[in-house]
Amino acid sequence: MIDDSALVQIVDSAVARVDKRWINCKPGCSHCCIGPFVVTQRDLDRLRRADPDPAIEARAEEARARMREDFPGDWTTGIVNGRQDTFDEKHKWLPCPVLDLESGSCLLYEHRPLACRMHGPSLFVDGGIVNHCRLNYAGATQAEIETARIEIELPPCDETNALTYIAWAFKQP
Repeated sequence: MIDDSALVQIVDSAVARVDKRWINCKPGCSHCCIGPFVVTQRDLDRLRRADPDPAIEARAEEARARMREDFPGDWTTGIVNGRQDTFDEKHKWLPCPVLDLESGSCLLYEHRPLACRMHGPSLFVDGGIVNHCRLNYAGATQAEIETARIEIELPPCDETNALTYIAWAFKQP
């Protein structure tokens, strides 16, 4: 199985090749950090290694409390096993527990999930198009977006593809 730091390096190196003239993401731009999104168990492990401060743990607990109703999976583990479209729509204003609401910055940026690392630019990951942020590629034609698209080939990972939400990274046993 590929080591997590090697996987992060592959993603970060690919994203670093993005043509920055089309990217409007800046520190403090955090609209993509509002609303629930699923992450992998590997992402949760990386976030846990960050040793978050008690304020993050409290925000994660609050997020879990708000998400309890109609949770699309196993509430105890946080594993999603059903359709989350309706659930995500219901909680679309819930901020990520590691988002600093005053500065708009990620408090655990170096430990952020792969989904966060890949959000923003036009990417092609393992044969599938990853939609770019709506704030990027302003004024670009579809051909320019396609030309700017970066391809990322992720190595096989010998792990389950169980998905959950970031708030479960900080759940106390």
